[in-house]
Amino acid sequence: MDMSIASSGVFASTNYGSNSELEDEHYSTLLEPRSINIIDPIDPIDHIDIVLLANTIVTASPNFMRVYGLHHNVFCGDELFIGKGATFSVKKVPLKHIENPSGFVVIKSPLLRNMPAKSACIDRQKQLDSVYVELRTLSHPVSRVQENIVRLLGITWEADLYNDQRMWPSLILEFAEFGTLKDLLHLYHCESKFLPVSTKLELCTDVARGLDVLHDLGIIHGDVKLENVLVFKGQERDYVAKVADFGCAVYELSIKKQR
Repeated sequence: MDMSIASSGVFASTNYGSNSELEDEHYSTLLEPRSINIIDPIDPIDHIDIVLLANTIVTASPNFMRVYGLHHNVFCGDELFIGKGATFSVKKVPLKHIENPSGFVVIKSPLLRNMPAKSACIDRQKQLDSVYVELRTLSHPVSRVQENIVRLLGITWEADLYNDQRMWPSLILEFAEFGTLKDLLHLYHCESKFLPVSTKLELCTDVARGLDVLHDLGIIHGDVKLENVLVFKGQERDYVAKVADFGCAVYELSIKKQR
C-alpha cells in the first residue's frame, strides 16, 4: 500500500483530547467523537506501527474500551468462532458491565498473530497494511458514531502464538444479530420467503449513507459486497444495515465534493 496516499490528513487534527484513565470496569459503549492526531509512517507498515496506532486511539478516548486479553473480567462465558476472512478471524464473545442490547460483542483478531513471522504462505506486508487500514478507518471520530458504519467499541490485546513477547491489538465491535446481508438473504431463501422490496430499499439506503460518509472523509471502501454489510436489529424497523470490513480501504489525497 502506498502510504503517501494514507497520509492524506483526513484523520489529522491539532489535538486528540484527554489522556485520562478509565474510571472503572463499567466501560461505556458511547464513544466520544474526539479528534485524533495521527501521523502515518512513510515506510512500509510494520507491527510496531499498528501497536502505536492502537495506543494512540485508546489514549485519545477516555471512554474507549481497553482490556488485556479475552479472559479479563469484562468478558464472560464461552466465545464462539464465527469465521475468518483474508485478514482477521472473528468470534462472538459474551459481555458484561456494558449496556448492550445483544449481550455480545465481536472480537476481530489479526490472522498474523497465528502465523510465524517468516511464513511463506501469506503476503505479510499486505496483511499488515490491511490491519492498519481497518483500525485507522474504524477509529475515525466520524465513522465511530455514524449509524450505518459498524461501531468500534474498543481494543483488546492478544499475544502472538509464536512470540509471547509480541502483542496484537484485536478489535472489539458491536455484534450484528442477523449476521451479514448474505446471511439474511439466505435465511429468507431457506424459509421460501422473499425480503420485501421496501426492506431491500431501506437496507440499500443504509449502505449508501455509510459509504457517503466515508467518501466525504476521503475514504473509499474498496470491497463492498454482501459479506461486508452487517445487519442489526433496528429500533424503529426490523433491520438496519452497517458497512463493515475496511481492510481494502483507500484514502484519497484530497476530496472536493460539490453538491
